[in-house]
Amino acid sequence: MAGHQLAGRMLQHFIYLMLQLKVKIGLHLYFKSYRVNGIENVPRNTPIIFAVNHQNAFLDALIVTCSTQRNPFYLARADFFKNKWAKLMMETIQMMPIYRFRDGQENIKKNEAIIDNCGKLLSDNAALLIFPEGDHAYKYYIRPLKKGVARIAFATESAHNFRLGLSIIPSGIQYEDYSSACNKVLISYGEPVYVSDYKQLYTSDQNEAIRKLLQDIEEKLKALVVDIRPPSEYDDIYAKWKINRSLFNDPVTQLDHDKELIAKIRLHPDKFDDTAAPATPRKRSLKQILLMPVFLYSYLNYIFPNAIVNYMLNNKIRDNQFIGSLRFALWLFLAPIALTIQSAILFIITKSLAVAFTYFIITALFGILTVKHKGVVSSPVGGA
Repeated sequence: MAGHQLAGRMLQHFIYLMLQLKVKIGLHLYFKSYRVNGIENVPRNTPIIFAVNHQNAFLDALIVTCSTQRNPFYLARADFFKNKWAKLMMETIQMMPIYRFRDGQENIKKNEAIIDNCGKLLSDNAALLIFPEGDHAYKYYIRPLKKGVARIAFATESAHNFRLGLSIIPSGIQYEDYSSACNKVLISYGEPVYVSDYKQLYTSDQNEAIRKLLQDIEEKLKALVVDIRPPSEYDDIYAKWKINRSLFNDPVTQLDHDKELIAKIRLHPDKFDDTAAPATPRKRSLKQILLMPVFLYSYLNYIFPNAIVNYMLNNKIRDNQFIGSLRFALWLFLAPIALTIQSAILFIITKSLAVAFTYFIITALFGILTVKHKGVVSSPVGGA
């Protein structure tokens, strides 16, 4: 029996690594720019909790998982596990269910076992990914953090007399656009917050220690993303920011500029117009003009998966905040399948493996070029 369990775990780990590799490649192809900043802040050999802002459903978790070497376990909404096949897939990629009040009081009690399991994983130097805001939202600001991340951290560290070395890594994801492809995304890792630093406060006042830890994590998260506040003035500041901002190719430069601009708008709102045309990218370069035939070729050769993706997103999605994540997931699997089928049909027609293979390579490369240069005719994975 033990041998079967070991073989099962090895198979599960192999599937995880293969999926991770596929997703990692997909992220670099799907986004025009996929940038990781501050990776030196992520410890390699100590237990950590990634505290990640949450804007884009499960795509947020994939971005963190594929940008470090830590292969984190992470918590997801329990309703994702209702289907047995979905449950199997979730467990394969190291997801664990977390129950919310809407799932019923009887299910909330199951969280105790989940939290205990998180503590065991962290005690073995594992990495855990948590979205401390609790849910996702298409808003450029950090929402108040829930207590779960602090409770797990303190329960684990206190069980080791604050000698485990557990740290929390503030992790900020900044999307240029939430729902469409061919855009920029930046994942920034802040300096670790060491739970042992709160030992004295936790010993004297646990509630105050939880409050202080959450406050410190929240402040570090705000520094890693565009954080428009106060929320009561969000719409006004957001409108002025989008209209008055300049656009840069480098996501880090873009983030620095955006944060500086928002700070100026907050201090002097009357000096910024909110009625002008929003900032637009620079005019198309000569390279983009010359690549127009490539864009057209990609549009035509990816027309069938594009139609399927658009149908699914327009007719099957109830929560619009899943659009970006599902667009990525659908293209990750549909594009290779469509390309393989079309190449097979070409082989049947021409009886030439060389022709079919050449078509496969050219079409794949042209699709990548179209994404990276955001072709006018319509990127094969584009669209909002």
